[in-house]
Amino acid sequence: GYVEVFMQGGIYKSTNGGIDFSVKFSGYCNSLSFINQNTGYAVTKRTSDYQPSVTRILKTTDGCASWTVQHRDSANGISSYFSKIQAFDANTAYALNNSGSNTRFFKTSNGGENWSFTQAVKEEHDMFFINSFTGWSGGYSIADSLIISYTTNAGTNWVLQKRGINSSVQKLFFLNESTGWALLSSWGMPPSLSKRIM
Repeated sequence: GYVEVFMQGGIYKSTNGGIDFSVKFSGYCNSLSFINQNTGYAVTKRTSDYQPSVTRILKTTDGCASWTVQHRDSANGISSYFSKIQAFDANTAYALNNSGSNTRFFKTSNGGENWSFTQAVKEEHDMFFINSFTGWSGGYSIADSLIISYTTNAGTNWVLQKRGINSSVQKLFFLNESTGWALLSSWGMPPSLSKRIM
């Protein structure tokens, strides 16, 4: 098993059911996704290894012994960061990139050799796909407050499903096309309402 650590930075791996973890990557990591015990992706927040400051998509094929940078992104000089990545098979993976008030939806169909992107809806922080075509993304927009969007064509088009309940979507999880959960965070609300599950 693997876990990403954002504030202190790093990717940690366990081979004994979580009793012990060893560091396999040092640096800010926002999200990771594995298709088997050896092959997986990770996305970082900003880094200073390349100027201007950029965010990266990384891939490993040897269980985190080494990482290859597959994509660097600075949004043409605008500060950006990858917030989520989800892999499905040896070829297909999706990633969310936030840049200012916009979000771009990245995807690869050749194992990360090339990444293309489309504009997503407003500011999206998280996404969850139940297969390589159907998924949801959620986030926050100042004008519309909470937003949840839905796609059935692998992110080519997004349909706005939910908006306006004074919250930000932090995490999404779905079992199937009908049943799912959203973890909400609301700045400035009473503590009892500042974190909610919808």
